Amino acid sequence: MSDSRLHQAKNRLAMPNGCGRRTSLCLVAVALLAALGFALAGAALHASPAADQARQLLRDGKTGEARTLLLDAIKQNPRDHEADFALARIYLQDEAYDKAAEYAERAVKLADSVSSYHLWLARANLGKAMKSGMFGAFMAARKGRDEYERAVELDPKNLESRFELTMYYLIAPGIVGGSQDKAK
Repeated sequence: MSDSRLHQAKNRLAMPNGCGRRTSLCLVAVALLAALGFALAGAALHASPAADQARQLLRDGKTGEARTLLLDAIKQNPRDHEADFALARIYLQDEAYDKAAEYAERAVKLADSVSSYHLWLARANLGKAMKSGMFGAFMAARKGRDEYERAVELDPKNLESRFELTMYYLIAPGIVGGSQDKAK
């Protein structure tokens, strides 16, 4: 991105006088969660039988049934990272960020090499940042940045992860890892 385009983006995102770092974190989270809406609409769940059934239930508008199915699947097989991942996405869609982060973290622990799990854990952490107090927001935002970086490290060709990491760098305050230089 050229310096003039960076300057234009920065001016568009400039904070009015009196707005603090928490507001900046909220703007980061809102921008990235807007991108999440597009991802939720088009992304498919993984191939575990429970995730496949949940996907069909979600298509039919039966979110509660999909959630119950996935919770039962995890009780039967606590190592079903695909069910954990699918459940994290449902909770994120419902804006239950703590639960989304919990299940995304479980998926990451069970399958650390899956880039998309780290991407969704980053999104959940930024959702938490939006709802947290000052200290919690900083911690969650940094965790989100770390997960974006890990997602890109695992799959440098993942355009969603690269785009969201770049947006994070452009919008986030320096205290939580924002950096125009890194965004370039």
